[in-house]
Amino acid sequence: MSAEVPVAIIGIGGKFPGGSDTPAMFYEFLRNKVCQSCGFINGIDQFDALEFGISAKEAQHLDPAIRLTLEAAHDALQDSGIDYRGSKTGVFFGNLLTTTDELDDDRYEMNNYNGVGKCVSIRANRISFTFDLRGPSLTVDTACSASATAMHLALSAVKLGDCDQALVVGANTMISPEHTVSFSKLGVLSPTGSSKSFDADADGYARAEAVAAVLIKRLDHVKRDGDSAYAVLTGSAINANGKGKSLTMPEGAMQAETIKGAYATAKRNPAEAFYVELHATGTKVGDPIETNGAGTVFSKERSDSNLLRYVDS
Repeated sequence: MSAEVPVAIIGIGGKFPGGSDTPAMFYEFLRNKVCQSCGFINGIDQFDALEFGISAKEAQHLDPAIRLTLEAAHDALQDSGIDYRGSKTGVFFGNLLTTTDELDDDRYEMNNYNGVGKCVSIRANRISFTFDLRGPSLTVDTACSASATAMHLALSAVKLGDCDQALVVGANTMISPEHTVSFSKLGVLSPTGSSKSFDADADGYARAEAVAAVLIKRLDHVKRDGDSAYAVLTGSAINANGKGKSLTMPEGAMQAETIKGAYATAKRNPAEAFYVELHATGTKVGDPIETNGAGTVFSKERSDSNLLRYVDS
């Protein structure tokens, strides 16, 4: 199957800070630029276990991120309007951090739910099992790029015919303080609690929780089946820095190559872009590297009137 086959987003679900639990509410959240020292999802401790065929006893041992992603996945599947149960639907789960230890209960109180309730590798499989989805099911962890990498793999699977459609899910929750303390000691968190990416006053970023799920399907099949589409994805690419300057420092040249690869697949000119989403950590080291790397690609053949806007991730 050609890599140039366009794919459409036909379903969206998610939970975001400030009670932004629908696409429309999240859009308003972004438009109003709500800023706070930390972004937390409302009702993270609430879950209707029976709705998903899970016993109350087992639900007690589920990682909160798993509960939230089941809800987001359900919203995306319902939003698409397709008959998904028993379908050849893949699940590609972008996992950022483990929110609780895999086996964190008292060793004398452990039961058969502890392992599968918090195991990272089974998160995608939990979604496939719950909704009877029979395509590829896997969890991807590439740190901050996990969701984007999961999307790239899902696009490939849909284009190659490994599945008829794919559910791409990403989740980040902040249940325990260990990761925040670690990032603080690394010097990447803002002491003022505000992300000011690409600003002279930038001093790091502020952490936040989010859970999102989108359902993608080949555009020609969307048209054939009469589905509604939110957007069309025409190209994607991934790579690695190789032996860069450090393990955590970005490499502008390699980021530029990734952007070029995605636009080459899409057969589009980067000069046509009117906005770009960047990692945007708000650090004095990372921001200049990222902006210069992206700038080498998006500035070529760009007219002075076509300003490039950005949104940080």
